[in-house]
Amino acid sequence: LISILFIGLLTRLIFPLYQTIIVTLLFASSIAFMGEAHLAKTDATLLCLICIQQFFLLKLILDKDVSSRVKYLYPIIIWFAFSFGVLVKGPLSFAILISTVIVFCFFQKSIDLIKSLKPILGIIICAFIILPWFFAIEEATQGEFLQKAFNEDFLSKLRGGQEGHGALPGTHLLILSIAIWPIATFLPCLILFCIQNKKNIIVQFLISWIVPFWIIIEMIPTKLFHYSLPVLPAISILAIGGMFQFKSN
Repeated sequence: LISILFIGLLTRLIFPLYQTIIVTLLFASSIAFMGEAHLAKTDATLLCLICIQQFFLLKLILDKDVSSRVKYLYPIIIWFAFSFGVLVKGPLSFAILISTVIVFCFFQKSIDLIKSLKPILGIIICAFIILPWFFAIEEATQGEFLQKAFNEDFLSKLRGGQEGHGALPGTHLLILSIAIWPIATFLPCLILFCIQNKKNIIVQFLISWIVPFWIIIEMIPTKLFHYSLPVLPAISILAIGGMFQFKSN
């Protein structure tokens, strides 16, 4: 429910209320989201934290106000959401935030967003939230947790298809139409929408959210259905935006 709420709030920054409702309801009925929500795994929790993180990141980009709310509150919320995302799912939260910021800065030919995020403050917040947990879990497991998490889980996914879930690059693209159904109907509109609005700052933000992470999950040998979940909200917004642009033209 929190994920859907923040997807709605994020979409409302971009579209009128009518389009926002359509994006939110269609995403809420998508196969990938419904499946993860009912399974109640950590992936659904990670999606919630990423939606909060990306909502305030877009607010930080769009809000030109120099008030303390923009200068400090938004970055603090972003780093808190990021830190809890790291606790929930390790490197995935890192991959989303860092890749989004880097690619968006490339689009803008500026590092203003990095400055606005206040990375020194972010390091302090991350250390305050993440390190105590790592020290506690390492003590409780006699140092085995990080070793097993890194060697047996993370590295095994990079070396080959873990637990028989290996597949070729492009697999996630092939199953996207299933994962995001019924929004998949409008995916062709997404491509035209991005091309025609490539200089729009919000479209650039959404592309920055999707493309680098998508390349990462396609290059990893292990392929699971839910791996694309963190970027499906951005794909949904662009697809429905493309649909409405197609309709108006």
